[in-house]
Amino acid sequence: LGGAPYVSQKLFGLTPTQYGLYFVLVAVGYSLGNFLSGRYAARLGLYKIIMVGCSVTVLACASVVVFSLFGLEGPLYLFGATFLLGIGNGLVLPSASVGVVSVIPRLAGSASGLSGAIVTLISAGFSYIVAFMLTDSVAPMGLLMTFAAVAAMVFSYFAKFVPLDESN
Repeated sequence: LGGAPYVSQKLFGLTPTQYGLYFVLVAVGYSLGNFLSGRYAARLGLYKIIMVGCSVTVLACASVVVFSLFGLEGPLYLFGATFLLGIGNGLVLPSASVGVVSVIPRLAGSASGLSGAIVTLISAGFSYIVAFMLTDSVAPMGLLMTFAAVAAMVFSYFAKFVPLDESN
């Protein structure tokens, strides 16, 4: 999402107000994902809901690339995909947060802080990288988004092997 303001203004010619209105789709998607996570996480389990969310996120990011390859670039395509991205993140983040603080409960605060710092560091790194990838197409940004989403899915898959108690 770090490249969205540039893409919106330079490629799509949106005003800041139009960009803000389209960006609401991300927040609505995230809210919907959070709602679904709260409703189904207990039933599906921590890792299944994370993997479902990661799958939605990968689909959303890959759709940006596919649309671009077919010459379908515009605010509705990009922000429609980011709506799905919001749903995926809304599914993943609550369960991931629970998982992070559940590994060693007595260190929950430290784990939460470290997790937030790592997310911020990685996000800043990807924002920096995407700045060099932005061209006259959203495809490079979509490829980076897809790479990040697939990496998140891989790491999430392997996280299920981390024991959730102090006995190890």
